[in-house]
Amino acid sequence: KYLNLNGNNLTGSIPSELGNLTSLVTLNLGSNVLTGAIPGTFGGLASLEHVSLSDNDLSGSIPSALGNLTKLVNLNLGHNALSGPIPTSLGNLSELQALSIGGNALTDSIPGALGDLSKLTRLDLGDNKLTGTIPGDLWQLSELTMLGLQLNDLGGAIPGELSRLTKLEWFLIDRSKFTGELPPGMSQMSNLDVFHFYDNDGLCAPLDSDFQDWLQGLTDAQGPNCSATSSEGEGELPETFALHGNYPNPFNPTTRIAFDLPQAALVSVELFDVTGRLVHASTPQRVGAGRNQSVALTIGRLGSGSYLYRVIAELEGSTVSDAGVLVLLR
Repeated sequence: KYLNLNGNNLTGSIPSELGNLTSLVTLNLGSNVLTGAIPGTFGGLASLEHVSLSDNDLSGSIPSALGNLTKLVNLNLGHNALSGPIPTSLGNLSELQALSIGGNALTDSIPGALGDLSKLTRLDLGDNKLTGTIPGDLWQLSELTMLGLQLNDLGGAIPGELSRLTKLEWFLIDRSKFTGELPPGMSQMSNLDVFHFYDNDGLCAPLDSDFQDWLQGLTDAQGPNCSATSSEGEGELPETFALHGNYPNPFNPTTRIAFDLPQAALVSVELFDVTGRLVHASTPQRVGAGRNQSVALTIGRLGSGSYLYRVIAELEGSTVSDAGVLVLLR
């Protein structure tokens, strides 16, 4: 009933003959060097409850036949080279509690059928090439504690219905193409602990006091606040460089500094102590034009205290800069 070959150095493709092991309950082939496609014959293993093929070099599409595994509780296909769309048939897995398919090259939109997985507690779709918007149907995943959508090409506004996911503890939507203000109702997500929404296309946190109090109460919140004029000219490039501060602040050891860029630029950060002595200078990095762009600043050996930072942006034909104050807490 149990086949566990995890963490060996197995190579080659997965034999389709494994599909003959009809009494199999657990199949773990993770952390090997397996290549090729996932055999469609796995769709006949009706007793399977746990499948892990993660951390291999598997390619091709996710077989739609996996939607036949109606006893499946855990499906982990993460960190391979799988491509193509997410099969809508996965919405048939009514017992599924964890679906991890992040770290692949999956494309197209997120199927709304995933909203039918009523027992799901973990949904990891991060680090793929998914497009489109977040389906409003995902609000039906009332048991969800972790939702990872980061590092995709997903865009549009964050659906207000997601505020109903009151058991959510981790919510990752950073480094994508989301826009607009976060839904005010998110401040009712009382169990949320880690929330990353930085490096999008203008996605930002509302400035009202209730939302800000909630956001600052999270253990790890990383993303920019909306500027007072962010709702004007939504989608248009800013006319000038503008600094929006750093988050989190205080921090240890990493914070992000947010700003508007009218055009792509090389951006660097200089850090000064209270005496005006330069104590850190980052390597310039290319940042695209847009509102609420950001760069990460990680401080290694400096002690606790307040520091002055200066952001320098080398635009075409000119260099602009602005300064702020950050607080490092060890």
